[in-house]
Amino acid sequence: MPRSDVPPPWQFEGPGSFGQPVANRNAPCPCGSGRKYKKCCGAASRSPSPTSRPVFPDIGDSRARRIASRLTRKLSDAAAQLLSRREITAALRRWTGDDDPQLEEGAKGEGPFLEYLLHDWRPEDGNGATVVERFAETDAKNLSREERRQLDDWLHRRRRSLFEVEDVSPQEHLTTLRDRLTGDTFEVFDTALVRQAARGTLLIGAIHPCGDRMEMSGFLTRVPRHIRSRFEEWLCREQAAWRERRGLPDEPSSWPPFFSQQSAEIEQAATRIAQTPPLVVLSTGEPVSPGHAVYEVDDRRRVRKALLKSLQLAERGSGKGNEIEGDSFGWPHDQEGDPLPFEKPIPDMDDAGRQVLMMQASRIDPGDPETSPVPQREDIATVYLGGDRMEVSAMSKERLDLVCQAVEHELGAAIRLVRRAESASDMVDRMWARSSEPRRSRRWTKPKDPGLLRLERDAGDRLWREWIDSPIKAFGGKSPREAAGDPNLRPELEDLLRDFEEQGRSGPGPGGPWAGQFVQNVRRELGME
Repeated sequence: MPRSDVPPPWQFEGPGSFGQPVANRNAPCPCGSGRKYKKCCGAASRSPSPTSRPVFPDIGDSRARRIASRLTRKLSDAAAQLLSRREITAALRRWTGDDDPQLEEGAKGEGPFLEYLLHDWRPEDGNGATVVERFAETDAKNLSREERRQLDDWLHRRRRSLFEVEDVSPQEHLTTLRDRLTGDTFEVFDTALVRQAARGTLLIGAIHPCGDRMEMSGFLTRVPRHIRSRFEEWLCREQAAWRERRGLPDEPSSWPPFFSQQSAEIEQAATRIAQTPPLVVLSTGEPVSPGHAVYEVDDRRRVRKALLKSLQLAERGSGKGNEIEGDSFGWPHDQEGDPLPFEKPIPDMDDAGRQVLMMQASRIDPGDPETSPVPQREDIATVYLGGDRMEVSAMSKERLDLVCQAVEHELGAAIRLVRRAESASDMVDRMWARSSEPRRSRRWTKPKDPGLLRLERDAGDRLWREWIDSPIKAFGGKSPREAAGDPNLRPELEDLLRDFEEQGRSGPGPGGPWAGQFVQNVRRELGME
């Protein structure tokens, strides 16, 4: 169990401690000088004194990092003694969200799971302490003074959260991160992150002191731009439910413990929201679920006359439904004069975090979170009448129920239900799958002749070298080299390079058979690896 005489992990020490959040580097300095923090006290705080070692040493395996690595190995060894096989399986099951989890040694997900197992996982039975907390109670006395200091930092000053990159200083290997959930800002020393981070990038990860500097966990999850708002909305909703179950107030201090205790679910949600196809709804808010009902008709002329008179159907000419071909009639929906009883606003996302798209006729548009725009003459359903059969077809269960009840009430014994078929639409799944498939309009056959291979390499090398210094319209006429040095354009360049990698290998060019090598060369030249 954690010691009772120390603050909980989410409470950092007071001013002057290493864990204290720093001011935004571009904000006015708190001293009141009127200059930016990075040009005033911020610069002074990073200037090494002549008699002391620099706060931010050169790139390399520093002593503090070696101590942290050695302590991690000791914690990993201790976990095998402190945790039973059943507990490790339970942790893996929660991390993966799978009832029968499989994680082989050396697999890609082994590192992130190990960090979760040591620092964040709390078993539901027993004392509920993490491996780090158990180790501190049982084995801390066997550690060196420096290892005990690092262990104490992990216990009390490690913070796991959702961070946004605000600034990058490549020469100092510093990345300024703002906690999106509490507003705190930190300067993090990380040689790998500073080469890859771009302003505006959202990261899920943990920061912690390592010696005299703040570092970030090596295992990060990037939140794609297209799900940022939906992911943050999901976070707020889940955190509110988590607080309610524990009777906690709505305060910024409640975010770090929520993020630590629910880290497995948060990681799973980020992946699920990014990969799950959107939910398609009709303009009145109900989910798309095509269905149709077929009726047997005794007197076709009588039924046709009754439909036009009683239901005010608009004749559309000949048409073909799911099973019936004949005269078609549309039941129009007038937004003002005949509102549907189930009309409701369309949100940006549903409770599961899926994006909500609105379907109007053959068009699919993003839903408006404030209003539900309905076309003036949108069909509620279509009726097909042919021979001795009639079919009612609609794009949702609610609409089909509404029209079938009206038809059966008006026509009574003149019609008899033969069958009713409903199915959840797989249209979106098919569209989603097609959009993720590589484009293969032309197949590219790699030449085998040595001379042709040499020409291919030369052409590819010349292509990326010319492109990297060419003006790009999307960058306002700046070249990719200039965009890489511009904090505002660097994210756009990252997106463009990712697009190149995702395009099909159909022919020469950045999106063709050289896409992988092209992007790799550009990243290496611009220092974006």
